[in-house]
Amino acid sequence: MLRNLSFCKNPVSRPVLRRSLVLSAAVLLAAGCKVGPDYVAPPAPKVQSDWSAKTAEIAQGVAPESARVHNELPALDDWWTVFHDETLNLLLKTVNEQNLDIKMAAQRIYQAEMDYRYARGDLFPKLGTDAAFGRQMQPGFEGGPKHTYGSSWNWEIAAASWEVDVFGQLKRYMEAYDAAWQATAEDLNNVKVLLLAEAARTYINARLAQEEERIALADIQAQETYLEKIVARKEVGKDSDVELVQTQANLATVKASLPKIQYAFNECVNRLATLMGASPETVREILLRNESFIPNAPDAVAVGIPADILRRRPDIRALERRLAQQTALVGAV
Repeated sequence: MLRNLSFCKNPVSRPVLRRSLVLSAAVLLAAGCKVGPDYVAPPAPKVQSDWSAKTAEIAQGVAPESARVHNELPALDDWWTVFHDETLNLLLKTVNEQNLDIKMAAQRIYQAEMDYRYARGDLFPKLGTDAAFGRQMQPGFEGGPKHTYGSSWNWEIAAASWEVDVFGQLKRYMEAYDAAWQATAEDLNNVKVLLLAEAARTYINARLAQEEERIALADIQAQETYLEKIVARKEVGKDSDVELVQTQANLATVKASLPKIQYAFNECVNRLATLMGASPETVREILLRNESFIPNAPDAVAVGIPADILRRRPDIRALERRLAQQTALVGAV
């Protein structure tokens, strides 16, 4: 009896066992072939140990005497603070908080995060439950009512399902979604860099237009004062008509430049209003209430390795993450 139950001595079981071992080995080999390549980041360029000192020395030779050169790159989170302009800080803070393009990019990050969490959930078992309420009429019995109604709850617990990640496809999908999530975050940083840079450039142009308007108004006042003197001198015969006509032409030229300057300022106001998500009147009030000169560039000039500066660009980092995403998808198909 025991001899018949022993599969080791059963002549039919040995081929089955061998086939099972062969199939298991084939599965393992297939798993090793289909998981795909691992992503390897591009290597950093090799530079000389004294590269920074030499570059700083060369840059110091061509930079203005008032500028200082250093190798520490500034932080990108609040790069505009190096201008020490409170109005610029206020405007860019508003752009960072209220711009619709930035809000949309932030929502795309949330969507990418949910995709990653969904892909990660496929690695774990799933258990489903179901419940139903039933009410049915029961036949009557002798001595009682003809029919009765009964109610009952029926619970159904679904069996747990678990897709075993034999070939590593689910993990590769998770890696791909993770890389896509990181790329979307870099897209948000890129949108911020572009919009904040545009807002800062527009603000500087607005201050430039205000400065040009101040210079033009001062020039008009000086030309009018000089014209009064020319008219007074001409009345006593000390000046000719040529100088009078020349002064009048100069005054007319300066006055004609004012509408163009004011148009440029209004254009900057409207552009800032669009970036800030505010009304042009609000932006105009901020600029006129806090009048200041054109922001000065920082005295310190940052000098770094070009490859490091490229890696600080969010669009470059986003492309690198998308390369990692596509590499992971090779093993997911």
